[in-house]
Amino acid sequence: MKRFFFIFYLFSVLAYGQTLTVSQGSYISISENSSFNIDGIQFSPNSGYTIQGPNEFNRLFDPVVQGDNSSINRVYTMTSELLDYSGVITFNYEDNELNGIPESELVLEILGTNEVWTNFIPTIDQNNNTLTYDFSSLFGFTSVTASSVNGTLSIEPIFLDSYIKVYPNPAIDRIYIKSDLNLETVIYNTAGQLVLESSEKEINVIGLPAGFYLLRIKSENNKISTFKITKK
Repeated sequence: MKRFFFIFYLFSVLAYGQTLTVSQGSYISISENSSFNIDGIQFSPNSGYTIQGPNEFNRLFDPVVQGDNSSINRVYTMTSELLDYSGVITFNYEDNELNGIPESELVLEILGTNEVWTNFIPTIDQNNNTLTYDFSSLFGFTSVTASSVNGTLSIEPIFLDSYIKVYPNPAIDRIYIKSDLNLETVIYNTAGQLVLESSEKEINVIGLPAGFYLLRIKSENNKISTFKITKK
């Protein structure tokens, strides 16, 4: 069983109400095989992990709304990105926070620095009201919440105009973009890390590991579209 352990350095880490503040020059160290709980969200890193200041953790009671979809009424936010985290996140919730979402449909939602929500299928413990997911790869994030698997916060494909097409999806070695516009393209992994940039309409993705990615396209008139793509 993992033990709970954290150290406050320089006495400059403040906790009050629903907020924890790590001031400039301070940090929280979570040792290996330990866990750190901030008002209902628990971090259990795979190895020793340090949360650097300045950073402020807040628990919000208003849902995140994306189009017709909404999260539950519990959202954790950070003013600075938690960088290169790998390990388990356990997300607690109350029945009255579900916002009409059945517990069996809950997914964990993570907001990366690219301002895109990505959902993960967690282990749901309805007896203890927890969602648990083990992030085996390093990733960074600024917010955590939960939504319905049938109405996630992830961005769906939005076409810049009637002349743009992205194919194939899933992709094996290349992605093609058909458009008369001049485009700038970036690809992020599910951890929110930038893995590829291009201004071409034929993008070589053979070097990317298999998995899910977010393809963000910016047109010459500064319109942006984000596509969810799969690399085989």
